[in-house]
Amino acid sequence: MKLIKKLYCLVLIISIFSCDNDDGFVAQCAAIDYAVPSLLIELQDTSGANLLENGTYNPDEVNVTVTETNVSRIAETENGRVIEILLSNTVNSRDATVVLNDTETDILRLDLNSSSTGFPCFFPIFNVEEALYNGTVQTIEQLEFNQKITVIK
Repeated sequence: MKLIKKLYCLVLIISIFSCDNDDGFVAQCAAIDYAVPSLLIELQDTSGANLLENGTYNPDEVNVTVTETNVSRIAETENGRVIEILLSNTVNSRDATVVLNDTETDILRLDLNSSSTGFPCFFPIFNVEEALYNGTVQTIEQLEFNQKITVIK
């Protein structure tokens, strides 16, 4: 029985230390909480009312897909509900389908650039260079960590 305990402890110790390299890379990266930049889309009418707040669109029906993969969620901000799209290679230079309800679908095209953070633990950071919503160029507002476009419908 003591031999089994010793072997178990030896295997456990080897497995713990074999996951790390000399500079502690694995341990350092495991301790990082990743935040992925997003594009926020606020849908407004011509008077500035939020269309996800006033009942024009039901947030439960709204989604954005790229090649049949959902890339969005509805987020709450201090200014109300917005569509949030996580920026990644999945959405770069591809037409995304914005389903607003059963009868209304829009097209969003994002051109992204990526930059390296210089740290081995981090994924590239994506920024929106250009956003086309139904073929119209949108003004991109830079927020603290995310970017935002306001679409007037």
